[in-house]
Amino acid sequence: MLFAGNADEFENLDVIGAPSFCRVDFINAQLSKELINVVSDWHKGRKSPKLIPDLIYSLKGRRQAIAELADFITSFSLIALLSSIFYWASVRHFTGQLPVHIALCAIFMGLFVLRVIGKIGNSFGRLLFKSLSDVEGSKVVFEFTTGDKKQIAEQRQKNKNQSIKFAWNAIWNIVLNLIASGLWAYFFATSNS
Repeated sequence: MLFAGNADEFENLDVIGAPSFCRVDFINAQLSKELINVVSDWHKGRKSPKLIPDLIYSLKGRRQAIAELADFITSFSLIALLSSIFYWASVRHFTGQLPVHIALCAIFMGLFVLRVIGKIGNSFGRLLFKSLSDVEGSKVVFEFTTGDKKQIAEQRQKNKNQSIKFAWNAIWNIVLNLIASGLWAYFFATSNS
């Protein structure tokens, strides 16, 4: 509209962008207002289709906190695992004071691995955030034509697939954290015995 020079079309921009509209300018002004009110009341009274299960809907609202928590817990458990491995190796292989060159190598390796651990935690958080963000519940306005019902069924299936994807990402995150926690507990326990 802008490049075609149709300045008159800008007045109808709200009508063009609306998913549905009611226009009644061909009759009496009083009747048109009443008809618009009836249609508005009918639209408000229509039952909105439920596209997202309640649990996923509440998790979607907290997706940023979930992503940050997954990032933090994964990073913490992997850093604890790294620390326990260094502690276990130093206790097992060095009876006296740890040589300086080995301590420096361990610090250098630890700093490098911390960067990798941060990226792993961040990627788990992003996977959880994306799988919750991709759940969509606002694309369907009505549910009375067969096209609407088909669109609703397709959107429900997409949301179900995204919910399953979120569940698998969360399960993998929990399993990774449990394995890392078990390993660092093992390394700390065996280094003291």
